[in-house]
Amino acid sequence: MVFPWLCDENGKPLDEWQRNLAESDDAHLLINACPGSGKTRVLVAHYLHLLMTKAEWDVGAVVAITFTKKAAAEMKERIGKVLQHIAHEVKEAWRRRARQLLDHLPEAPIGTIHSFCARLLRRFAIEANLAPSFQVLGDLQASILRRQVCER
Repeated sequence: MVFPWLCDENGKPLDEWQRNLAESDDAHLLINACPGSGKTRVLVAHYLHLLMTKAEWDVGAVVAITFTKKAAAEMKERIGKVLQHIAHEVKEAWRRRARQLLDHLPEAPIGTIHSFCARLLRRFAIEANLAPSFQVLGDLQASILRRQVCER
């Protein structure tokens, strides 16, 4: 039996290698592969496998870290599409869980290492001796600051 979250957003099932990774109960999964090899498919399926099979976990229980904002947005979009498919077209036992996850998907910690660290620092700002309203420097601001430091 192929679980509906072990298919991509177009309903295409994962191949055997991808499915074995996605079905792993190991919560820690690192995939390093060339472009176009299906990394995002596997990560999306693994993310959903963990959350669909562990009803006591909410979306905050699984962190997905990517290298770019674009990859994080793509991953979240794919997760949303698969959950929408499950919520509307799959047997009732999984629909309720898919709807729960969909409702909280905007809060899911899916992003870059920078956004993950910023989230942690905001959550523990007092412990980190930071103002909770701190802002991460943008590329231009960081470049200017680097130049100023190097000139000293």
